[in-house]
Amino acid sequence: MEEKSGESPSRALLIYGSETGNAHRGLIKCSEYWRAHSDGSYVIADVLSGNEVLDSLEELAQKYDVLLIATSSFGEGDPPYNFVQFLIKLVRAKEEGVGASPLQGMQHSVLGYGQSVYPTFQNTPRYVDKILGDLGSRRFAKRVELDEGQDESASGAEVEPESFGSGGGIRDGVAARAHVGRDAGVGEWREAVCAALKLARKSAMLPPVCAWHEPGDGNLLEKSVTELVGVRPERIADASQPYLMLALLVALVAGAYFVYLAEATTKIRSGCIGREGWGE
Repeated sequence: MEEKSGESPSRALLIYGSETGNAHRGLIKCSEYWRAHSDGSYVIADVLSGNEVLDSLEELAQKYDVLLIATSSFGEGDPPYNFVQFLIKLVRAKEEGVGASPLQGMQHSVLGYGQSVYPTFQNTPRYVDKILGDLGSRRFAKRVELDEGQDESASGAEVEPESFGSGGGIRDGVAARAHVGRDAGVGEWREAVCAALKLARKSAMLPPVCAWHEPGDGNLLEKSVTELVGVRPERIADASQPYLMLALLVALVAGAYFVYLAEATTKIRSGCIGREGWGE
């Protein structure tokens, strides 16, 4: 695997988790802006959903320098359906490697989508931001939390919430500093990240720009691997699912082959091969 060089441009991997597509579209627009404003010190290498990130964390740290995340929450603070596998990867690394820092030398920032009327507002963005730091990555731009419940409401524009169904209750006494409009929040994050990207080659060993709980009220519902694997199992399964499906397919093929052999043996014994034209 090719080693990263301090003289080469910083390589950024963009990862999204989205129920309605808002986080995906927002990240794509940001990527276009960052590419257009690059001074050569960084490159936008890939844009993937969380479930499409197949590399181990150690491999990610070898291939990329920066992780830029845009995601929302679903249900009781759970990740979107296409982000579960990435979050499982992070949580499993934390659970199994206490004190380990597989993302040491990397940097990251998170853009959170949500609606503050739900009690689990911004849970997944906050959790991802925190656990990336726990695993050694440096927070090089402060997380921005979008409150889509108020997005462009003054203009009468239709709002398409990203975190629909998230929680099911009204938040009381929340002091979270969410942005009033989605466009304003995305713009602020886009500019802050662009500036941080231009300094990324020299800033990896600096302290993080802020603590994980900034901005926000510090509320966080951490999830275990077991809990994440059980998120909407009709659509999401553990990373072991492909291997289980392969084993099932092999078993079915083997079963069909043995049935074929049994039928062939029966026909041979009954002298039916010649009459049915076998081997002719």
